[in-house]
Amino acid sequence: MSARSADTGPDWVALDAALDQALDMNESERDGFLASLDPALRAALDPLLRDALRADSFLEQAEAMLAPLVSAPEAVVEEGVRVGPYRIDALIGEGGMGRVYRAHRADGAFDQTVALKVVRQSLALAGTDVAARLRRERDFLATLDHPGIARLIDGGETSDGVPYLVTEFVDGAPITTWADAHALVVRDRVRLVAEVARAVDHAHRRFVVHRDLKPSNVLVTERDGAPRPVVLDFGIAKLLAEAEEGTGAFPLTRTGMRMLTPAYAAPELFDSTLGVTAAADVYGLGALLYELLTGARPHGDAPVVPVTEPTRPSQVVREARAQPTSSTGALARSLRGDLDVICLKALHPDPARRYPSAADLAVDLERHLDGRPVEARPDSLWYVAGRFARRNRAAVATGALALLFLVGGLASSLVSLDAERAAHAEAEAEARRATESVALLSDVFLESDPYHAGQDVTVREVLGTALDRVRTMSTPETRSRMLVMFGHLHNQWGEFSQSEDLYREAAQAASGGSVEQQAEARYGLGRSLGAQGRYREALSLFEQVYADLATEPDLVPLRFRVLRDVAWIQREQGNVQGAIRTAERAVEIGRALDEEETSLALYELASTLLAAGRADAALPFAQEVYDIDTRLFGRLHAESAHAIGLLGEVQYRLSHLDEAARLQSDALAIQRRALGRQHPYTAQAHVALARTLLAAGDARGGVAQADSALALAAGIRADSSLWQSVLGIRAAALNQAGRFVEAEQVAREGLGWVPQEDPADTVELDAHWALARLGQGRAVSPSLRATMEALDRSDPLLGRLYARLIQLQGGSR
Repeated sequence: MSARSADTGPDWVALDAALDQALDMNESERDGFLASLDPALRAALDPLLRDALRADSFLEQAEAMLAPLVSAPEAVVEEGVRVGPYRIDALIGEGGMGRVYRAHRADGAFDQTVALKVVRQSLALAGTDVAARLRRERDFLATLDHPGIARLIDGGETSDGVPYLVTEFVDGAPITTWADAHALVVRDRVRLVAEVARAVDHAHRRFVVHRDLKPSNVLVTERDGAPRPVVLDFGIAKLLAEAEEGTGAFPLTRTGMRMLTPAYAAPELFDSTLGVTAAADVYGLGALLYELLTGARPHGDAPVVPVTEPTRPSQVVREARAQPTSSTGALARSLRGDLDVICLKALHPDPARRYPSAADLAVDLERHLDGRPVEARPDSLWYVAGRFARRNRAAVATGALALLFLVGGLASSLVSLDAERAAHAEAEAEARRATESVALLSDVFLESDPYHAGQDVTVREVLGTALDRVRTMSTPETRSRMLVMFGHLHNQWGEFSQSEDLYREAAQAASGGSVEQQAEARYGLGRSLGAQGRYREALSLFEQVYADLATEPDLVPLRFRVLRDVAWIQREQGNVQGAIRTAERAVEIGRALDEEETSLALYELASTLLAAGRADAALPFAQEVYDIDTRLFGRLHAESAHAIGLLGEVQYRLSHLDEAARLQSDALAIQRRALGRQHPYTAQAHVALARTLLAAGDARGGVAQADSALALAAGIRADSSLWQSVLGIRAAALNQAGRFVEAEQVAREGLGWVPQEDPADTVELDAHWALARLGQGRAVSPSLRATMEALDRSDPLLGRLYARLIQLQGGSR
């Protein structure tokens, strides 16, 4: 093979010799020497010589020196040309390091098709150090022996001294192309990346980092009917620092050259002064996983350094379509949770916060596939239970769905087929509903069968499938009942915006149905709106439902629930006296029903008396709630946690802070165990405990609890009332810790979340904001006096806040 052609550039051997001569001359000698050269040779030599004469060394300026070389035309190896014992068949690829050809063994030793990579002549010219480095890497890569890595077969140099590598020829397609062409489901895509991660880890254990993992460098072929991913192009691999700093057997010169593909490159690869570690490949694996799951690259195609985490995969697939379909929703649900956090951990811009190794990433992907808890996310009870359900899908999914449909009234629909039904028309309608319900149940069970679905499914996935089926049901009554049930589930999970959508769908489906069905849907919608701080809308709905139920004696329990929640909304709106009267009426009705209903009404009455500053009056009711719930449910139940938290709040308002902290700590531990960390009630429990600790003067403990509340509530900002209270307690904690600048910023953000319909809620945040400014020696609003007078000084923390404001204002009122 020749390195020179009349139309492909200068004679590199002559150029190299001329450069050496010029560098050995002084300035006057050099000018005469350059004038004697052929014009074409001199034109090619000028930029190289200028860069070489700079103060920095050649290797420290490799990018600038190689720019004109890399852009210069390269000699093209044509079909039929022989390179060593191999004959070129065709060009199959080209990259920053060189060109790749399909070739075959031509010396008669044996028949073999290979991939032959010829390194760019410009890199070969860059100096004997670079050529030696490439040879050392070639020798080291020969030690890689893994079925997921294209095996290095041979290597050498052309007659012109240009290095080449010979590897196993992989007749496959890029991993993303292959996955799309074979319509792989999410599980199979995850499994492919886990296999690639195992192969990359094999290289890491031999001190080799790939540095350019991307779809075109991971080909998938089939072997024995199964997909086999193979990593290519370790030709630009860099040995790990351990090899360089350990034995010194394979030292690497830091040339400053970084050949990378920006869309898949880790942030540290953009900075040639930083060392390259295995974390760069973990990032590349994360980018592969992200694109396989979403069809998009983590940060698009812009050649910029990624400084933030990418958008969550589940959000990306939802936003990809202006009109999401049921399949879009199903895909988003399958990515939400494990795969979201696995991707973001692998793609974290800080190498120290990624997976420690490619093996750790592979293990987490395998744990996800097996239905076990992954390391990239906290373990809540719901989460671990969900993983258990995934591993035991047949028993748990069947049990969960059977319970779900039984609770929804399927049993009554089936019983209604009894021949004793007097009204034939009604019996036919019931039969249609029952038949449709059974068909739904059958379809969902079939969907949960891995032999039919082609993959394991989680309980959430099964429920998502059930919801998709519900929306296609032709009988409005059954559809409405099911949608209300799903709305209740999402409300319990703290997913209020989702529950709102489901309740609205249910109300629309029930528009021509019974009073009970319409009331159930609108009541659920009111609870969802109230949980989001939309009190005016919620109260309007509750009043309508209550009026509609006035003439329905069989629906007293539902009317009781509405009345109880009216007290809750009135209290949140500041109508405390009205809320007390409503709660007392609810208690009367509840005592005529059963203990559980009585407890619910007593809870609202005690909470409302607390809001009125009457902690002494609230104490016996709170104690009664505690006694009933711990007897009915046991002390470790979520309902009991509410009761314990209420009693703790009463003790707090009575300034029994040690007892309050003990009760609130117990309530928090139970909430976390029963509902998981990522739940609004858990965040609220952190807020309550933070208030008590701050009131007791424990700034450090208060800050820790406020930080925990903030971390939990950040993902559920749609619940504006919760987010506002979290920001309020964080501002209070920062003020008490003397971090006034941060406190001012947090209080200002909290004020932006106050519902416009309820400006009274700004009092506490206004006070925290004022304290933060006074702590910095800055001016405050003239309305501060009114804000201070509006503070509830029977609240231990607000009483402390009032005293501090007085102190900073100079001790005068």
